[in-house]
Order: sequence, then structure tokens, then C-alpha cells
Amino acid sequence: MSTLEEFEHAQSRLSQEITSLKKQSVLALALAVVFIISTIVLVIQVKHANKQLKISEDRLKLMNDSIQDLNKQLNTWRVSLITKEPEKPRKEVKPSRPHISAGHEIAVPIVVAEQPKPFLGLIVYIHDRKGSQVSDTLKAALLEKGAIVPSIEHIRNSMKFGNAVKYFHPNESQTAENLKSQLDQILGRKAIQARVPVRYLANDKVPIGQFEVWIDK
Repeated sequence: MSTLEEFEHAQSRLSQEITSLKKQSVLALALAVVFIISTIVLVIQVKHANKQLKISEDRLKLMNDSIQDLNKQLNTWRVSLITKEPEKPRKEVKPSRPHISAGHEIAVPIVVAEQPKPFLGLIVYIHDRKGSQVSDTLKAALLEKGAIVPSIEHIRNSMKFGNAVKYFHPNESQTAENLKSQLDQILGRKAIQARVPVRYLANDKVPIGQFEVWIDK
């Protein structure tokens, strides 16, 4: 091969490589443009999402503040029920002889005394073992007498605990004793031998009128 032919061959290969590099550069440039556009779109979407999230957080905070305010009002109302002096039950009024007016008899209405609700406004949390013979009956009795009783919490068998009525404020010892008496009555009706001590656990963070009943039966 002559020197001229070698030069032309080298020139041809160089031209092909340059063309190939140009194509690769154009492709790389196109990919870079696509990447930049995608990044810009993604940034815009993230900013929009952050803005919506901030709006949602503000709404959630407003709702939470409203709920907290409502809880405070409800707790104030509940405590007022617990601390106010109990009203004396009205006695049943026996009907006297009917009054006669212009030849017509006017019946005297009978006023029946309202059943007292000794646990009105109390919050009582019941903890038991699954399948307890006592908890559901106790819950029904407390609800009937005005208490607020959330769902019963079943404690796993691996956790040891004893029967107890727990209170958290020193001036509520008598109420705790009344709860114990209610539980003792139910245990007695079901012929269950069990000792239920009343325990005081000082805790200012627990709302007034909140108690715990633990039943290992």
C-alpha cells in the first residue's frame, strides 16, 4: 500500500470516528437536556407537595387545637359533675284525693324519684385477663351508674398483676372504696373468692375522677 493510500485510509477512519463522536455528543446533550427538564419538573412537584403538606399541617394543627380545647371543656364539665354536691333524691309524692273543679276530676301526677348515679362523670379503666367472668358485668354496672368506661384492656398471661382498685388523688379514696364495693358485690354474686385492695398511686398527670380496676379473675 502506497503512502497516499495509507493517508486516505487514515483520513477516512478519522472522519468516521469524528462522526461517531458527534452522534454520541448529540445523544449525551439530548439526555442531559431531558435530565435537566425532569429535574426542574421534579423540583416544582416537590415544592408543590411541600406547600400542600404545609397547608395540611396547618389544618391538622388547627383541628388538634380545637380537639384539645374541647377536651378541656369536657374535662371541666366532668370534674364539675364529680365535685358538686349531690342533690337529695325527690321523694315519691303519693296521690291525694282528686280535686274536683266544675264537676271534673283533676288527677294529681305521680312524681317518681330519679335513680341516683353515684359514679356520674368518673372515668374507669378496666384491665383483666381475656375471658374474665367479671369485667363485662362490672362495666355494665358502672355505665348504668353514670361512669365512663372505655374498652376493656385484656392483659396477656405473661404479665403478672393482682386485683386492685387504683386511684391517683388523695381526696378520692372514698370513691375508690365505693368502686371496690361495687366490684365486691359482683364477685359475691358470682361466688368468686377474691381480695381486692384499694391502692393510692400519687400522679398529678392523671385527671381528677379517673380510676383503674385490675381484675385477675
